[in-house]
Order: sequence, then C-alpha cells, then structure tokens
Amino acid sequence: MRRYLSFLALGAWLAFAAAPALAQGPVEFSGMARFGRHGLLVVSDAKADSSKARLGILSLAGKSPRMLPVEVEDWGDGRASDLESCCPVPGTDDEFLLAESGWWKGRGGRLFRVKLVHHPDRGWTGRVLSVCQPLPLPSEGSTPSPLQVEGIGAILDSRGRLFVVLGLRGGPEGPGSLVWGTWEQEAFVRSGQCDFSTHVEVPTSRSCADLQLVPEGDAFRVLTVAATDPSDQGPFRSAILEIGHFVPRGGSFTFQKAPNRVLWWLEGLKVEALAPTPAALEGSQFCIGTDDEAYGGIFRPLPALP
Repeated sequence: MRRYLSFLALGAWLAFAAAPALAQGPVEFSGMARFGRHGLLVVSDAKADSSKARLGILSLAGKSPRMLPVEVEDWGDGRASDLESCCPVPGTDDEFLLAESGWWKGRGGRLFRVKLVHHPDRGWTGRVLSVCQPLPLPSEGSTPSPLQVEGIGAILDSRGRLFVVLGLRGGPEGPGSLVWGTWEQEAFVRSGQCDFSTHVEVPTSRSCADLQLVPEGDAFRVLTVAATDPSDQGPFRSAILEIGHFVPRGGSFTFQKAPNRVLWWLEGLKVEALAPTPAALEGSQFCIGTDDEAYGGIFRPLPALP
C-alpha cells in the first residue's frame, strides 16, 4: 500500500484520460515505445474495419501532453488490425517494430517495421519498410487468446542481426510464453521458446500484457506486465515483474529464467503498455499506459525503485 501511495503521488500531476488533442489519435494504450527525448510512440488495438488511427505520438515537450496522429499510407495486405505492442529498432532513432495480436480468419498475424517521418505540412506519417508473419497460421484460422502476441522487444546480436522477442499472452487457462528468433529480410527465423506464469503473484492473470528488455551489461533483463481483467468493468489489477535475462551465447542470445520478482503493483488499472520514460519526466525510469476497457485509458510515470 505504501508503494502504491507513492506511485499515486508521483503520477497525479501527469495522470490524464488518454483522450488525444487530435481526435484521430488512439484513446487507449495497447503498447508504446520511447521516441526521442520527449515523446512516445503509441499503438492502438483498432480492428480491421475501424477508421481510427493505428499509431500516435504522445508528446510531452510542452506544458500539456498532446497526442499527435501518425498516418500510415500503405500497410500492404490490408490495414493493421489489433496492434498490441511496439518497440524501437536498435541502432535507429525513427524505426519501430509493431505487432498484431495474431491471425484472424486466415489474415493478419504480422510484424511491421515502420519508419516515422515528419512533414511540415502533413504532420507525422509512417512508412512500412518490411513485413513478416512470425507465427504459423493456426489450424482453426484464428489465434487463440492465450497464444496472442502482447509484447515485443528487439536487440542486435553480435552478428548485427535483429534479435526479436515476442511475449504471448497466456491467461487463466495456462502460462504465457516468450518466443524468440531473428528477423532476416521478410522472415522470422525462430530459435527458442520458454513458458512462464504470473498466476502465483496475480491469480487468473494474462502473464504478458506487455514486455520490456532492459540492458544490463551484456545481458538484458526481461520485464513482463501481468494483468487481470474479469470484465470490461473490472475489477482490474496489474503488476510489473522481472522474470529472467537474455544472455549472450553463440553469437546470439538465450533466455535464463529466474524466480518472478514483482517490481510494481498497480491496483485498479489494466496496464497494457510499458516503456522507458522520456527525458521530459525526471525521476522516473519507466512509464505505463492502460486500456481500462469501459473507463478508457491513462498514462502515468512509475516511481523509481528503491
């Protein structure tokens, strides 16, 4: 309780309903990634038939936060549907990976590599550089909820390849999973998988509502968001946990699982987005975004760990 109260004290000045300044922007946070010193790229879980923007930039550069829409001109084989996560492409400052939750009636299940471009007269746009489908088409044509992609992270291995980690949701029916491999041209070359569960800490939770890879020397700490949402009205509960490390091995990385360690509790919130905090918010290493279903979404910085 004391930790939660300190969280509220720090976050209260920036807490706001995530209604964007421009109506085209996303209004819930399905995933986000740091963009520059004062912004975050935000993805929306708008479905295929929705006219809503899939991407937005949450700008913290001014006195008040602003959500700026990002228009993607050509998604390829249909507009992105149900984007649930995003991460920066390492070694770039304007490219990101975006993940759809999974296949739907034989379509989708894609990862996108997108480059952000600012036009003085048109604002922000996104250009799709490449697309791949990392997981096979399920026999039933649609990805079951526990196997849907909810988190993504990327690092460069010692050979300069793009090493990508996907976080699969899990749920009351079973554990979540980490799936990893390399993105090579238009293909995802899978190299490993490990199941994990957060049900002891957060009963009946989805074990991965988002994912974050945090550099620590030559290794990367793995943070996952556990969230429980029994209905669109809640009650919600979330926790951010450390579950292990990706460590260098054989020119790439392998996962070393560790006992779950809860870093933050977030009562009453369904957290779906975790990202490093922009420089505009001092004293906080990470920030969260929520998709609280019937209640909309909020953005808050997390207090620094002791």
